[in-house]
Amino acid sequence: MLAMIKDADEGNVGEIKRNSTLSELDEAVPFSFSIGVELHSGGTTLEREEIPAAGFFLYSGAALLPNPTKAFAGGEDAYFIACQNWLGIADGVGQWSLEGNSVGVYAKELIENCERIVSDRNGVPITDPVEVLNRAAANARSCGSSTVLVAYFDDQALHVANIGDSGFLIIRNGAVFKISSPMLYELNFPVQIEKGDHPSDFVEVYRIDLDENDVIITATDGLFDNLYEKDIAYSSSNFAREFEAPDRKKIGREDNTDFKSTNLAVKDSEEAFHPASFLLNL
Repeated sequence: MLAMIKDADEGNVGEIKRNSTLSELDEAVPFSFSIGVELHSGGTTLEREEIPAAGFFLYSGAALLPNPTKAFAGGEDAYFIACQNWLGIADGVGQWSLEGNSVGVYAKELIENCERIVSDRNGVPITDPVEVLNRAAANARSCGSSTVLVAYFDDQALHVANIGDSGFLIIRNGAVFKISSPMLYELNFPVQIEKGDHPSDFVEVYRIDLDENDVIITATDGLFDNLYEKDIAYSSSNFAREFEAPDRKKIGREDNTDFKSTNLAVKDSEEAFHPASFLLNL
């Protein structure tokens, strides 16, 4: 996922095209706070949401691009963006396919549970990502295991609970400011949770104070394994500059940076004969 911190006083920040492909644009939909917009491009879904806050809001969205060899089974990754200040990603662990299980089912259930918990308007407001993970895992019934990251933005700081080799990267002034550390037992064996586990036994917690125009990327290992940090920062900085440009209403065009990081990762993975399967919020 990619999110950008903006001053809430700026009001509407641009336009986006609903149901547009990379080469065709439809009716323009102006942004307003708390409105989510989905763009569809072939098998890609780009979901956006502006998140208001006291002083800052989060302009965010996500693109889910399964590895073509795994798409027939529904892919292995899942994500959510909810309630104006929550986001999360999960990546099902592939070894479960050897036992005849669908790899992405547990990851999807975990993320669906997280979204339902933070979206419960009748309950007590929740602000702790670890608590969300614990409750989501306790209600998961599917077989499988997954890496997972859940984050909460409290108007000034990002609070992250991370398990495994999914992670986040924060870019400030065009350079990498903060990056999570992958949690691995050994190479290609990430820390993960499965049915019956208690996430707080595994989780690594972060708190990062954010500034205006910071760019936050959360992604599964398919992105971080295929791109250097500097390449992610470069592409994301281009996005930020175009976002600030007077003609930013063109977000969604083929020549825009909306999909550049995604395309870079896919290209790099193809050259390495290792197609990427990753989640990127753009």
